Amino acid sequence: MRNVYRKKLDTGLASSSVNYIHVTLHKALEQAVLDGLVPRNVAKGVKAPQVRKEEVKILSPTQVRALLSEAGGDRLEALYLLAIHTGLRQGE
Repeated sequence: MRNVYRKKLDTGLASSSVNYIHVTLHKALEQAVLDGLVPRNVAKGVKAPQVRKEEVKILSPTQVRALLSEAGGDRLEALYLLAIHTGLRQGE
């Protein structure tokens, strides 16, 4: 399982996403143990990856104006407006 986590991290998946995979597998395997489907939960012996908090980079008002100016007429212009006005972020 450590190898799977390492590969996921190496391909660029966020540590929080890999942690979520670990939690999901751990819970599913724990239920399988309780149901008698598997003899033990192999996820118990594997430590979940540390979740790294990354600093959020906020656009300045000048940068927002420049973005919206360039996005004018773009097919994704409404998406950019929505993201700016609601604080949506890429990823997690």
